[in-house]
Amino acid sequence: MQPFGILLIHGFGGGLWELAPLEKELVKLGHLCHSVRLPGHDEQGRITSTVDVEDFGATVLKAYDLLKKDRLPLVVIGFSMGALLAAWLATVRNPEKIILINTPIHIGQPNAVLHWLQQDWQHKDTKYTRILISNAFRQRPDRNLLFLAVRKRYLPALQHVDVPVFLAQSFWDETVQLRSIKKALEYLPKPPELVKHYANSRHHLCDGPDFPLFLQDLLQFIEQPHSIRTP
Repeated sequence: MQPFGILLIHGFGGGLWELAPLEKELVKLGHLCHSVRLPGHDEQGRITSTVDVEDFGATVLKAYDLLKKDRLPLVVIGFSMGALLAAWLATVRNPEKIILINTPIHIGQPNAVLHWLQQDWQHKDTKYTRILISNAFRQRPDRNLLFLAVRKRYLPALQHVDVPVFLAQSFWDETVQLRSIKKALEYLPKPPELVKHYANSRHHLCDGPDFPLFLQDLLQFIEQPHSIRTP
């Protein structure tokens, strides 16, 4: 199997743990992986310092160029805000392929929040409730303004992507609306190689029940030399 250099970019207000299960599996298969921490983020995903929107692009660009020195074909995987940064990277560099997970075009899906709260109630658990509360209080409210500025800066890049794309979307994503994937298809100048919805997953696809299927799809995508386009 051809080894790849793989750059993994986490989401806004998140951290390396969001893609850690995926990175672990890719390393086992012999790929050279590098996860980049977005500027201003601490280890818990809190945004603790003032950053400019251009710092996000500069950070991922530097990480990409360092990985490129190993002379392997490069793949970029972006989760949530990282997906927009991956798309932007594809317009200023030339990776072999990009994987965009839960691309944040339209934000907030209350029916998904209700779904997971109902799951807690049915299973007499508080797993999702605790996650929801933790996420709500991790960031200062004004950080939402930075999120909107970063999204505005890097979202237009989707219209200029000219490399093979795998679009992945969690069906029960409480953060990114399902219609985001439809909008991404409108933005992209040519159809993606692969488009998949994952029926049992919340925003963090890589720690949910659909992760094995997602990993299988991702490996097929990066190893396939020809189109594997699906409806």
